Amino acid sequence: MPILNNVDRNQTQAGPSISGSEELPSYSTHPLCLSPNTDHTPDNYEDLNLEFSPLIFSAMERHLHPDLLNATREFKVQYISNILKRYKPDDSPAAVSFRDYHLNIQSQYEPLHKELYTMNAEDFFVPDFVKAVKDNTEESYRKIMAEPLSGVFVFDMFQQTFCQMLLSEVENFERWAQHTKNKIMRPNKINKFGAVLDDFGLKSMLNKMVEDFISPISAVFFSAVGGTTLNSHHGFVVEYGVDRDSDLAFHVDDAEVTLNVCLGKNFSGGELYFRGVRCNEHIDSNAKREEIMDYVHVPGRAILHHGRNRHGAKVTKSGHRVNLLVWCRSSVFRQMYKYQTEFPDWCGECQSQKKERRRQKDAANRLETSMTLHNYDFPLQLKALSDGIEHVDYLINRKLQLNLVKGSLCSDVFMSDLTKLLHEMFNKYWRDTYMVMTLVVVMVIFHFQPIILHISFNFDQHSS
Repeated sequence: MPILNNVDRNQTQAGPSISGSEELPSYSTHPLCLSPNTDHTPDNYEDLNLEFSPLIFSAMERHLHPDLLNATREFKVQYISNILKRYKPDDSPAAVSFRDYHLNIQSQYEPLHKELYTMNAEDFFVPDFVKAVKDNTEESYRKIMAEPLSGVFVFDMFQQTFCQMLLSEVENFERWAQHTKNKIMRPNKINKFGAVLDDFGLKSMLNKMVEDFISPISAVFFSAVGGTTLNSHHGFVVEYGVDRDSDLAFHVDDAEVTLNVCLGKNFSGGELYFRGVRCNEHIDSNAKREEIMDYVHVPGRAILHHGRNRHGAKVTKSGHRVNLLVWCRSSVFRQMYKYQTEFPDWCGECQSQKKERRRQKDAANRLETSMTLHNYDFPLQLKALSDGIEHVDYLINRKLQLNLVKGSLCSDVFMSDLTKLLHEMFNKYWRDTYMVMTLVVVMVIFHFQPIILHISFNFDQHSS
């Protein structure tokens, strides 16, 4: 979570001292008030040359934090201007072009299947899927799902009539774009074919689909990665075939949860392959055996997975394959992830490293315990044959080894790697040293055994 400014009690109660030349306070500490302060008389901004209407400044001033109401007019102009600029539409050429593109489609494109643009669950989804979402329990979902790989769920979702309608709607949009000489904006940087469904009016339908059907499932199976707080989406279709994209490169999605549904048509090849969930730091790490899976697409069948599960698509050998993808996103999860310092629970490589550090920590604890229970330590028994100074040296060595183990677990990567290497070298030296000691003790025992037996024999005769 974000680090808050540490202020004393008096400063928090009295508020900051404001002047036109001082640094602006943070929006997090001095947010706008939801209700206007009707007792406050705002300044007049009519005589200033402002980027926004002077009436906006007068109206917003009533919503300022109480500590800012008596600030100078120049300060309030700067503070309110900064807020307004955050919500001002982007005027860059790319943004203007994108807005013009949308306005052009909305004003000219005539939908082929208007029934697609309003969510109708009974006509879109198979009955078992509708019932499972209505029951909304993990048990109801698992009845209709398979989980061939941990965190990857496969289930029948769309009726064939819906798939055919959506396919024909996309084809109709592509024909319109070609006829009107409008260049279709592709859904992402990888796919060269396909279209964003929001661009030609399907945004509200997809919003409803995510809110009423994808979010409940995600809340059950993907709660650790924002499944309970999905609040936006990117919905699009992609096309593969001889005269389309042939395959899809290895990648991760810009999504917390991804829905991928094959719409058709007749095709061969194009299998989807998975290679494990990874954070940004471990995106290129090797996949483990239990993270590997290939999936064969079936029209109408959906696959739901973590957006960070690395995947790609093999070559579509023949025919024409079209898939619907909905990238579901959570702004809350993304904001929290910025401040996460520990191993994320959802990254496979992070979990492996976490387990390894836990194993090393357990080994260090066992080593510390063995120092306490040294009477059961074989090398210590050998040391007991020597004098007290050597015994002290042994305990010092044991303490040094324990400190090296603990050092290898520290958060500083450089120090951790260095002490880990020293620990390995120390272990080798220590094992070799005690092997030599053991051989020496054994040789001494065997060397003096005849003398000991002779003395023992003579002692017995003398006693008798």
